[in-house]
Amino acid sequence: MTDPEGKNRLDAGVVDTGNRESGIGYSDVIIAGLGPSGAMLGNRQPRPLHPGDRQHPGGPGPNQRLSADLFAQGNHTMTAEAQAPTATDSAAWKDPARRPLRIGMLLSSSNPMAEPEIQRILPLDVSVLTTRLKHAASTPEALLGMTDKIEEGCDLLSDAGVDLIVFNCTAVSTYDPAMGAKIAGRITAACGRPATTTSDALLAAFEALKATRIVLVTPYIESVNLREIEFLAHHGYEVVSHVGLGLLEGTGMAAVTPSQWVDLVRSHRDDSADVYFLSCTAINVTSIIDTLERELGRPVVTSNQAMLWHCLRLLGRSEAVDGLGALFRITPTTATP
Repeated sequence: MTDPEGKNRLDAGVVDTGNRESGIGYSDVIIAGLGPSGAMLGNRQPRPLHPGDRQHPGGPGPNQRLSADLFAQGNHTMTAEAQAPTATDSAAWKDPARRPLRIGMLLSSSNPMAEPEIQRILPLDVSVLTTRLKHAASTPEALLGMTDKIEEGCDLLSDAGVDLIVFNCTAVSTYDPAMGAKIAGRITAACGRPATTTSDALLAAFEALKATRIVLVTPYIESVNLREIEFLAHHGYEVVSHVGLGLLEGTGMAAVTPSQWVDLVRSHRDDSADVYFLSCTAINVTSIIDTLERELGRPVVTSNQAMLWHCLRLLGRSEAVDGLGALFRITPTTATP
C-alpha cells in the first residue's frame, strides 16, 4: 500500500533515550482478534509462571512488592469469596438477574484498533458503545481539537443508555496534569453520567500495581512522549527510559504488528523498572501482555487494558481475568492496603 503523504512512516531518527536504532518495518498483516499463536485471546490459557521466568539481578525493588506477589501466584487459585466468572466462562456471564453493562467510549476518529482490541477482551455481559471525535494528527491543535465536541459526543452516547462514559485517548488525556479531570468533569456536567478518561485509568493501574518506575514504549513523536513523561512525573511516577516510533496518527500506529511491539519492548528491557507501559489506544498489543510479562518478570500495562480494567471496577466488577496480565489478577483478596 502506498503512502503518498508519508504520514505513516517512521521519522528518520527513532526517538530513544538509550540512543538505539529500532529498525522496525511495517509490511506484516494484522489479524485482528488473534493472539500470537492464532488463538482468540479470550480462549488462551496462559502457562503458569515459574521462578526461572522472573529472576533478575538484585531481586525486586521496594516498589515491586505487589507485582512480585502477583507473579509468585502465577495462575493463582482465588478464595471461595473471590471466586468469580472470567471472560471465558460464558454460562456465568449470562446471569439473567444482571442487566448487561454498557460503557460509552469517546474515541479518536483515526483509531481503527481500540474497538477490536477491547472487544476481544470484554466480558460477555458488558458492551462498549463508541462515538468518534475528530482527531487525525499529532500537532497540539489536533490533539486539543479532539476535545471540542465532547458535550455533543457524550450526549449521543447518553441516548444509548450507557452506564459510564470514558474518553479513551492517551495522548490527549495526558496532555497536561489536569486534562483528565477537566474532560471527565465536562462529560458529567453535560449529560449527568459518571465519566473517566484513559489517564485516570493509567494512574489507577500504576497505583494498584504499586509501581513507580516505568519503561514507556509508544508509537508517538517525541513531543507527545515528553508531555506524557511530564504528566507521569507530576503524579509521582518516574520514566526510567522511553522510546517512540515517530508515527503521527491512528492508522499508522495500528499497522505496527504485535511481534514488532514484542521486539521493541525486548530491546528496551530495564530490570530497574517496576512496570512496562505500552502507551496508546490505537496499538495492537493486548495479545502480547502475558508473553511480555513472562519474559520480563514485570507487569505490563497497555492503554486499552487499563481503561477496561478501570471502567469495570468503577462499575463494581472486580473479578480476576486470565490472559490480561498482572493488572487483571488484582482482586480484593490480592490487593494490599
